[in-house]
Amino acid sequence: MIYNVLMNNPEKGGNLDWLNNAEERNKRFGQLGLLGSQEYSELSKEEQQFLSLSNEERSEIVSSYLIYRFNREDSNDKQRFYINAFMDLYNALSDSIISPDEQYTQQLSMALTDAILNLDISENKVRKIILMMGENDTPNFAKQMAVFKIQHPIDQLSLEFNHDESGDRRSLSTGFGTDSRRIQSPLLRRTIFKDEKVEGKNGAKYDTEEIIYRDLLKCAFESGGKNIERFLDKLSGGDYMMRAIMCWPDSDDPIRKFYSGKDLNDFQTLVRQLHSMHYQTRSGEKESYDSSLHNKYEDYGRRSISEVKKEIRTIYDDYNVDEANSLSDIVIRSFCYPLNINNIADAYDYIENSRMNSFFRHRDLLKNGKIGQIEKGDIIKSVVSADYLPFVLENGVLSKEYLGVGEKSDCTPLDTDVSMVLEEPMGLRRAIFDSSAAAFSAMGGRTTERSLYNSEENVFLVFHNDDRFVKYDKDSLVFDEDKYEICGFGGGNVIKNGEVDDMDYYDEYWYMDDRGIRTGIPASEIDYIVTDNNSIDKVKKAVKESGLYIPVTDLDGFLLYRS
Repeated sequence: MIYNVLMNNPEKGGNLDWLNNAEERNKRFGQLGLLGSQEYSELSKEEQQFLSLSNEERSEIVSSYLIYRFNREDSNDKQRFYINAFMDLYNALSDSIISPDEQYTQQLSMALTDAILNLDISENKVRKIILMMGENDTPNFAKQMAVFKIQHPIDQLSLEFNHDESGDRRSLSTGFGTDSRRIQSPLLRRTIFKDEKVEGKNGAKYDTEEIIYRDLLKCAFESGGKNIERFLDKLSGGDYMMRAIMCWPDSDDPIRKFYSGKDLNDFQTLVRQLHSMHYQTRSGEKESYDSSLHNKYEDYGRRSISEVKKEIRTIYDDYNVDEANSLSDIVIRSFCYPLNINNIADAYDYIENSRMNSFFRHRDLLKNGKIGQIEKGDIIKSVVSADYLPFVLENGVLSKEYLGVGEKSDCTPLDTDVSMVLEEPMGLRRAIFDSSAAAFSAMGGRTTERSLYNSEENVFLVFHNDDRFVKYDKDSLVFDEDKYEICGFGGGNVIKNGEVDDMDYYDEYWYMDDRGIRTGIPASEIDYIVTDNNSIDKVKKAVKESGLYIPVTDLDGFLLYRS
């Protein structure tokens, strides 16, 4: 019944022949039932209804679709595996918090599963991906990198995106094909299209994956870090618990005789996390998947001492634990080495130092009257909804490709879009109003004319363009790890030439101010947040819960809140 309601073509009644037409299927549902580059408001009634259903109802539709698709050919074991694998992936990803927007999360579930299955990858690798994405408490930066590598395989980036030395938008079309999606960062263009490594200030060499991973790691650790802190706490406690258990003699006694249910639940989660995260390391990617640690007991306490010790040995083998190094330190070193974090104490110190540095910098900005002030060259970023702000403050201001919504990637991939103030402004309100950032807000109450997302909120992030930022040229060889790359030159010809019918109301000035920040920037680097009375309560709550010290002003620059 649900299948017939949602999958039928309204123009053709119950005719499903259009499912065989890739172009028509993409138009209506994306690659396997989703959105492509459409906005939610542009979707058909059937698509909107699909996204509003529960996971169980969506699963029924997806399963029916797959059965229909594969029944057109002779069924075989491989097809049956893919149907089952698709459903496993879809359900696991639907339960995994990756995007701050529920609709985007559903898009991601489908886009990822479709990408994985279309890659025709092995069952072994599919299972590794399911495990990685299915653990909600796994650090977000690890998931983000895994998602990115699924949707945008590193070795295929040169084919997926266009190589343009100029780095501007003046000749861009408005589509989302390869010809229009041009990487703006000279640093990434060098590593992707010339297949060269760039050298950091410390002499280390970086390829594309290492640059991106370091960026994501830096954004995570220097932002709110609550997700990371929870993982560090579990890792620290779990490490101690493992060492204690390994000192016990083998026994058939259940482990619950010695630990509480909560401790055992946290321990089981950590064991699964560490095992699945191991497969995302470069050494782990080459190994065959071992499923023995992922049998989920309703009551983990039923495990015997001998069974638990065997599981611990598996984890120790994964990370090559020896007498000289604790498990927790080795795990941290395995994932955090790009930031020179070598042990769990370093990890806690890094997060705390980032918060303290942010606190003192914001205190000085307040003291010097820089909060609410804006100058030529400063940077503005719009947040479409204050509901997204907790996610931004937790993970940093990230490019869309790392939010798991790569299907909505824009013309300048791998950077987060920002607006640069091009002229000395007549106050904060005017600077924002004249920027392209206003197009993603309710600025001036002109929602129907100027807002690309029909946003009803005004939430902006302001960054003073100071020595934290660097701009590279196409011949740059040195990678300054401590600074954030501003890339792109803007460009207005797309709008001026009227190539976008539904965006004719923009003039040439719009998009001339467009810039990007490679990969993203930590939330702690936000100088201040701008909002109005409609959103101030949500903004204050998000800032307070983040633990960051970020002042909030109104649209005229007057201080509304300081944590």
